[in-house]
Amino acid sequence: MPWFTRWYFLLCRLLVAPIIRLVHPSLIQLDEQLPEQLDGKPVCYVLRRHSWTDRFLLERLARQQGLPMLSARPGTLPDQEHATCLYLPVLKGDSKRKQQPLQVLIDSLGTRESPEDYPLQIVPVSIFWGRDPGSETSFWRLLLGDGERGGALRKMLVMIAQRNNVLVHFAQPLDFNTLVARKQQDAREAARTLARTLSFYYSRRKVATLGPSLLSRGQIISMVMRRPAVSAAIDELAAKEGESRAKLEKSARKMADEVAANFDHMEDANTEETFSGRIAARWLPIDAVDATLTYYFQNTDIGGRQISSAGVDALDAGDYVSAKRVPEPNQIRNELLALEVVADLGFAELTSATGLSKFEDDGQRDQTDLLITLEYSYETFPTFT
Repeated sequence: MPWFTRWYFLLCRLLVAPIIRLVHPSLIQLDEQLPEQLDGKPVCYVLRRHSWTDRFLLERLARQQGLPMLSARPGTLPDQEHATCLYLPVLKGDSKRKQQPLQVLIDSLGTRESPEDYPLQIVPVSIFWGRDPGSETSFWRLLLGDGERGGALRKMLVMIAQRNNVLVHFAQPLDFNTLVARKQQDAREAARTLARTLSFYYSRRKVATLGPSLLSRGQIISMVMRRPAVSAAIDELAAKEGESRAKLEKSARKMADEVAANFDHMEDANTEETFSGRIAARWLPIDAVDATLTYYFQNTDIGGRQISSAGVDALDAGDYVSAKRVPEPNQIRNELLALEVVADLGFAELTSATGLSKFEDDGQRDQTDLLITLEYSYETFPTFT
């Protein structure tokens, strides 16, 4: 860190210190075993954005929660007593700031003869200044809520307005050496994999805590329809099949509406309506023959899957809340035609049973999380659905 940046850092610390003392987070989420898990190990905290105020608050919270102190000198590796801090933009490589801390970390890990002797623990930390916009009752707090952009003055106003409304989450630690061994990569490639994974994690954590972008579903679909690639595909299909562009555009908009991520809250989505019936006809041509023809049917309309996202660590969902991105309706049609004939042969009874069934199941499922867990790099596209 250059000398002028270091002096500016110390000046910011002095100016912000009185406000940091006034901050009392409304919610701090961390595992009770986390201090024990990190005890005696080098720790690197990762923040989702480059923010010195978040770092100052993290220093205070780590001290209060009995976690490793964030006191390692910039540009040095953490040790058992002094933790360090990195920012997600630096890990991703898209930060305009110098990446000296990351470079030192990677180079030092790559030159170690025994990486097992240095069990570096990566701890993602999420700090949000404000609540879900749908849960906020104060206009000023909503106006001064957590934002990705803003100058120093706005950040100070946000800290003052949201000082008692801060939400902090400490994720489970990731062993960097385990990540290197599992991926069979060097330290640099493992750092890139870590950046992609954390990028998706922070995206999900932000949506779960603050709510989605305020853009409406219709606006998002309109933005997709204006994409040059979509427009070119519609023109090509219109020329190939001879259909009007307006008709194809309407069809494309309908498909986009079906697959687009839907973050609108929907209450009582897991409805189920079932209508069933049976009709039978009996025929006795002679006393020795008894035939019965029966038709069964059952129609079921399901509004959404019966599932709970309460056990997902990255989401603060309730016991009866599903965090799926799109509705999952389902229509089931079941029919059965059965003919049963019983003939009395005198010395025995002959029974014949014949059935013909028809089953239809029409629905959709949100498989986003499944595809992401398969590690095909879907996590690099947070809006993928």
